[in-house]
Amino acid sequence: MVTRRRFKNHKFIEYTEWILLLVLLSVLFLGVIPRVKTSFQRQKAREILRNAKDVRVSAQIYFYDTYAKGEEVPVAGKRQVLSGDVEKDILKTARSHGRIDTIAYDRRDVKVTDLVYIEDGYIVSYKEVKGKPVWKVYRLSRMIGDS
Repeated sequence: MVTRRRFKNHKFIEYTEWILLLVLLSVLFLGVIPRVKTSFQRQKAREILRNAKDVRVSAQIYFYDTYAKGEEVPVAGKRQVLSGDVEKDILKTARSHGRIDTIAYDRRDVKVTDLVYIEDGYIVSYKEVKGKPVWKVYRLSRMIGDS
C-alpha cells in the first residue's frame, strides 16, 4: 500500500514537472520571439536611417557642387522630385540603394531642408524645424490585400 502511494506521488510529480516545463517553454517563446523580431526591425530601421543621413549629406554636396559651377540649382523651399540622373548621382555618392521621393532645398543657406527617402519598406523623413534637424522613420507593412 505504501509503495502504491509512492508510485502515485511519483507519477503526479512527473506530470507536474512536464506541465511546468511546457508552461515555461511557452512563456519563453511568447516573450522572447516578439522581442527578437522587434530588435531586428529596429536594427534595420537604424541602418536605413544611416543611409538616409548619407543621402542628405550627398545631396547637400551635390547642391554645393552645382551652385559652385553656376549651374541651375533646385527651386528654394519647394518640395520637388529630382530628375533620374541627379537622383542616381546622389545615391551613388551615398552608396545607397533606396530612392529619394521628394527633397526641398534652401538656396540662401545652400542646404537640404526637407527630404523623404524610401528603402526596403521603410520611409525616412527629414525636416529642419527652427534650425534643428528632425528625423522620423516609418515602417510600411501590408495589413490587408492580395499578395
